[in-house]
Amino acid sequence: MMNKYIVFDVGGTTVKHSVMLEDYTILSKDSYPTQRHHVELFLADMLNVIEMYRDLHEISGIAISLPGYINPYTGYAERAGSITALDHQNLKRLLEEKVHLRVEVENDGNCAALAEKLNGNAVDCTDFICITIGTGIGGGIFIHNELVRGTAFRGGEFGFMITQGGRRNKDIMHKNASTSSLVNGYKQLKGWIKEQIYPVRKCSLRRKRIRR
Repeated sequence: MMNKYIVFDVGGTTVKHSVMLEDYTILSKDSYPTQRHHVELFLADMLNVIEMYRDLHEISGIAISLPGYINPYTGYAERAGSITALDHQNLKRLLEEKVHLRVEVENDGNCAALAEKLNGNAVDCTDFICITIGTGIGGGIFIHNELVRGTAFRGGEFGFMITQGGRRNKDIMHKNASTSSLVNGYKQLKGWIKEQIYPVRKCSLRRKRIRR
């Protein structure tokens, strides 16, 4: 009998979740709105889903796809994209202390690239990039069959690439290519808002010490 895992895909708008077999078969799935600004509410929603699935299945572990600068070895998030509740938090540790199951956390763009490599369109590719488009822009990079995370776990953060003009935090992919930028652009066109409201965080080029 194959092991069953609870899988979360945490986005800036919704959290998708499922129970999945180790051969990638999805047994059930659903979603709920993301509590982006309060860590207690974020954890409460996730713990409710975990409890629900554990009542129905024998669960072997939990896997989480999360935006931001994620250390997959420790679970620490220096930044978690638009989910400010998880900035400087260790979601792996917070959950393991409560559910007593193994929890693994990885950057969402890296997860997308890994999925394409393991069971998608990049199975036969040794070098490729994968770009994710949602509330923000993310992605993953494979070079010589290896996932490139970067020295500060910022590999694949395509959302901070300058796309126009060069105005800092204005003309970057987060602002010009994400789903939220499309929605905000339409609102501007209709006169419903005066400016874009997507909160883009500053991306410092200064090397920071990574918490292990």
